[in-house]
Amino acid sequence: MLRFLQKSKDWILILLGIILIMFAVFNLIDFNPFTYVESLKETPAVEQEGFAPLFIPITRADGSSETYQDGGVSSNAFIPERIVIEKIGLDAPVEVAHTINVDVDGQEVTQFLVPEEFAAGWHEGSAPLGVIGNTVISGHHNAFGKVFAHLVNLDIGDEITMLSGTHEFRYTIVNKMILPEKEETLEMRMQNARWILPSTDERLTLVTCWPANSNSHRLVIVAVPETLPPTPTPTVTPVPHPTEVIQIGRPITELLSSGKSTPTPFLQNIIVRNAGRYSVNIRALPDMEGKIVESFKAGDEATGLSRTEDGDWILIEYKDKQGWVSAELVEILLPVKSLPTAVVATPKP
Repeated sequence: MLRFLQKSKDWILILLGIILIMFAVFNLIDFNPFTYVESLKETPAVEQEGFAPLFIPITRADGSSETYQDGGVSSNAFIPERIVIEKIGLDAPVEVAHTINVDVDGQEVTQFLVPEEFAAGWHEGSAPLGVIGNTVISGHHNAFGKVFAHLVNLDIGDEITMLSGTHEFRYTIVNKMILPEKEETLEMRMQNARWILPSTDERLTLVTCWPANSNSHRLVIVAVPETLPPTPTPTVTPVPHPTEVIQIGRPITELLSSGKSTPTPFLQNIIVRNAGRYSVNIRALPDMEGKIVESFKAGDEATGLSRTEDGDWILIEYKDKQGWVSAELVEILLPVKSLPTAVVATPKP
């Protein structure tokens, strides 16, 4: 071994010299190789076309941080499906904004991924509609469909409508803030994030970036439930004769799942109408988690193709696209030729 070292001492000296030179260079450029290796294990924040990422403190198993609930929502909870703001002409679907854990400035935080399409995002883990808590909805304002492009034009006192199935929830804006966000310290951004954390009251919070040319600030709008008078129950007029009456506009599932045979020509002409005030989501699959492929506009008609076995979902063709709509949100119209011809008596002179 000693003989080997004596023969190789020149190479050993050269190698040690190279190592010393590398450390000197690292010190000169303030580079720590151990810190660099550790940083490779971190998950960076996801960039979304300049949209300032939405962060909150990460969930702790010991409950040390104030974060979103982690137990999911009940099966009968009212999950937001659409958002309607008449003042700015907004009628858009709402999808789930999922979360990932990322590392920012050496701190692990939770980031919300805003939908990259014309859709708002309901923050995963925030409150559903109609219960105590903070229902948080975010969206892009200058990219990916610009769903919140005109959100800045809203004022205190304006109304927001949220839809979940056939259920409608109305809110009144009580607070509007524009907060510095981009390029701010993580501590400042965590302060801003308090507005999207859980609350002890029922509220709706809308979030986007501002202005369009820089996304340097966060636009936050807070609304509270609107108090509405009770809706009177309509009086049903009894049918004078116990004969079957075909009702124009009755729910399509009532017709298709009645168990009665229907003439084939009639099935070929089923017309489905959205008779509601707002658009209805058309989904790729007959499920509330199905991807939204189109919006069935209020007052529009489509062709009914089929239904699920339980009659809860209807397959329609609309604007050259096929998809599923919730049966409780649409109505069926019978073509005029499907109605029986009445024999009208001629009055005597």
